[in-house]
Amino acid sequence: MATGGRLAVRLIWGSNTDVGKTLVSCALSSAARRLRVPVRYLKPIQTGVSGNVWEMDGARVARALGAGHDVGSHALAAVAGIAGGEGEGGGGGTSASAFASAATLFGWRNPVSPHLAVEMEGRLVPDGDVVRAIRLQEEAFRRELRDSNLDGLMLVEIAGGPLSPGPSGTLLADLLRPLRYPGILVGSAALGGITGTLSAKESIEIRGFDLSHLLILEDGEKGLNNKEALEGHVAGSEVEVRRMTPLESKTCVTDGEDYVRELEEWLSLTGTRAEAEVVVKDVMDAHLRKVGEMESLKAEALRTFWYPFVQHKALDEGEIMVIDSKEGHQFTTFDGEKGCLAPQFDACASWWTQGPDLQMQMEMAKKLGYAASRFGHVIFPTNVHEPVLRCTRNLLRGPGQGWASRVFYSDNGSTAIEVALKMAFRKYLVDRLGPDCLGDEDVEFDFGGVSVVTQRHGYHGDTLACMNAVEKSVFNGPVQFPWNVQQCVPLQPAYLKQKGGTWSIEVDDGRLVVETPFKSLTDFFDDDIRDFFDQDAELRGLYNEVIRDELEGHDNLGALLIEPVCQGAGGMKFIDPLWQRELVSYCRGRGIPVIFDEIFVGLYRFGYESVKDLLGIDPDIACYGKLLTGGAVPLGVTLAGEDVFDCFLDDSKTNALLHGHSYTAHPIGCSAANFAFDRYNAILKVDEGSRIYWDEDLTAEISKAARVENAVALGTVLAVELSGEQGYNSTASADLVQLLRDRGVYSRPLGNVVYFMCSPFSTKHESCDDLLGLLLELLR
Repeated sequence: MATGGRLAVRLIWGSNTDVGKTLVSCALSSAARRLRVPVRYLKPIQTGVSGNVWEMDGARVARALGAGHDVGSHALAAVAGIAGGEGEGGGGGTSASAFASAATLFGWRNPVSPHLAVEMEGRLVPDGDVVRAIRLQEEAFRRELRDSNLDGLMLVEIAGGPLSPGPSGTLLADLLRPLRYPGILVGSAALGGITGTLSAKESIEIRGFDLSHLLILEDGEKGLNNKEALEGHVAGSEVEVRRMTPLESKTCVTDGEDYVRELEEWLSLTGTRAEAEVVVKDVMDAHLRKVGEMESLKAEALRTFWYPFVQHKALDEGEIMVIDSKEGHQFTTFDGEKGCLAPQFDACASWWTQGPDLQMQMEMAKKLGYAASRFGHVIFPTNVHEPVLRCTRNLLRGPGQGWASRVFYSDNGSTAIEVALKMAFRKYLVDRLGPDCLGDEDVEFDFGGVSVVTQRHGYHGDTLACMNAVEKSVFNGPVQFPWNVQQCVPLQPAYLKQKGGTWSIEVDDGRLVVETPFKSLTDFFDDDIRDFFDQDAELRGLYNEVIRDELEGHDNLGALLIEPVCQGAGGMKFIDPLWQRELVSYCRGRGIPVIFDEIFVGLYRFGYESVKDLLGIDPDIACYGKLLTGGAVPLGVTLAGEDVFDCFLDDSKTNALLHGHSYTAHPIGCSAANFAFDRYNAILKVDEGSRIYWDEDLTAEISKAARVENAVALGTVLAVELSGEQGYNSTASADLVQLLRDRGVYSRPLGNVVYFMCSPFSTKHESCDDLLGLLLELLR
């Protein structure tokens, strides 16, 4: 347990500008110093510093502390007559003491909103630079505290209100979301202040920030008593509302010495000191309590959780990661040794669901809040509401365009597959016995003899039918017994592999290896390139022969169920599209309904809205989930054509598709899907199939590493198969996974297969190149 060097950080929000944020910062900083709590004040963004350093809020706080004022080089450039070196408020650089210091990081001359100051003066500071600068200050302060074995306080004062634009135009509440520091909100004591304060509070909290205090600089006898009104509106929350003595100054704040004198007199008031000290004590106590709670979470998780896909006998606290929040592609996790939060890149895309980036995540939160307030949940059968109608249009105009006419809603991918199997079996029955069989009680059919054509190493979910529709494996054998009955004919796919920089096709479980001249995985899907591959005609004949030999002796094949292009849980195995085309063609020739399980592979996982466009084949039924809602909420859908739908039309309700659950067509889930589609259509559909995430040359270099058996990348997925023990139970990747986590990359392997997965909205240079470089370094 950390016993020193713990740092409580608080964002000082204001309901608007000129509500007293800097005064509150002065009071809290001064109180911390009196209480012998090391304190660091930051003003990340400052405008209106045209010629007097006293126009910098950091200088005022520094004076209240009797400490130095660090001024960043960007902020120095904003002060007329100062071009590097120290400002009037004290030393620049790193001269400040760890026990009391203040700093201004970025500044502009004009007294306007930061985005307008940038337009007038230039010197744009990207959002990421602001966040990084604050983190560097935090890390430096934390190191000094650890060296001194002391607990400290850092105050970060925001410019304007939470919805004020930052230098780039991004709203400050969105810009600062990656930090997710708890906050103190300074409310307004003026007429209209209740509305402004509550609006600011909601804007902050809907973005995932915590608030501990709401402070109002208000005279309880002469003022409007906004404090009492606000208390009633936040009752039941964890936010404490407190009143602080106002500074009734008539002096212009640019008159440095007069302002400082009045400030010092205000800080010396008994009321001001007492009020500020109570808040500082509350903040420090709450932070130390929070650290203790975070440290205890792992032990409690071990005592009470039953994790999926985890052998608890081998699980210890060291393997459990405490996640505080997630911002785009990054987890914010708790580091128990340092007693602080630390970032981890989510390289498994949170079980393959990660869609929107950070900015989209914030926008989606607002959409879901609207849907929750408007609908909550409403029953779906024989009803319609706007979110589900929009979602249906998006699905039929998107992945279902040209072949699907109906959408069936469920709650997750496994259920969507169950529904698809019911649809396929009914179509199989009607196609063989005719539509009149539905109402004929004399018709008997033994569905116990119906099998599903699947691929070896397949996985389609954890419900019973999904488990029965794949071969015996680690996923279904011991757990499903005695209900698990293999009702499938699993075929061995032809896999695509890259080793030593050379691409090959492995047929018949690796007993036949066909080397190819291709340079990337995408070449295998390019018909023009494959036309020059001499072995294709021979392969087509071989595939046909193997498929016929496996299936000719089987009657009552009720459906073909495949993961097109790539098998996810089976080990990120990429399949030769020619093999899958031949399999679908054979099944179509026998009248076997074709189901595409696109829950993992669909919706731009591989650069296309639907992987049917990679294969050039339309299914009869297809299932979607995961990226459907961008990971925000669970939702599953099953798409089908009218010929499948018609198989359930009958005079008797008994012959309807009697399947559903309480949250069918959940309005919040549909709203999340609609938001995701809006972004997919606006950003990804315009260059469908052309986005590159993983560098082909670097991937080829990884395939040359001594312990690598296969390295492939397509769309958002990079998969690396390591030598040694094979399969899901393998521990061959354990050392590499631990090294990655130590370097800030969270990876959850599939046995001996380590994979990285980014969001479809990632860019190659944003993160993928760095991840490839790190992986190559560790493998070498």
